[in-house]
Amino acid sequence: MPMNPSEFVTRFSLTGKRVLDVGCNDGRHSVELARAGAHVTAVDAREENLKLAYKACEGMNVRFERCNLEGWMFPGVDACWHCGVLYHLRYPIYHLVRNLPQIKQCLYLSTHYAHDAGYFHQEFPDKPREGMGDKSLRLSRQTI
Repeated sequence: MPMNPSEFVTRFSLTGKRVLDVGCNDGRHSVELARAGAHVTAVDAREENLKLAYKACEGMNVRFERCNLEGWMFPGVDACWHCGVLYHLRYPIYHLVRNLPQIKQCLYLSTHYAHDAGYFHQEFPDKPREGMGDKSLRLSRQTI
């Protein structure tokens, strides 16, 4: 079962820490992260999404940035909420490998496998089993 953003902040002691919301869309996760006490940076590639997120997060501790995630490097953050983005990227594994070192404490990653996209067939030649649908993956790296 997917984790909600406020549970993420509480579970990993992120109150007062820097959390990146990758692919913030309309800001619904940014709102929950900020309400739970995180300092949120919300990023999205679409200007229309950022306008919606800005409106939803008005008066909250959230800053916004428009970026193309294909070439963008994460700023150093304590945690990352990464929901529904990987299947939009041409090189999702490269995106993760490049940016994971920027995350000090933990990552919430939720995505689904877009097996109809041709480039995934090149990157991942094995076809998914029937009925796989959406999958959530929770990874955490505790600070040493």
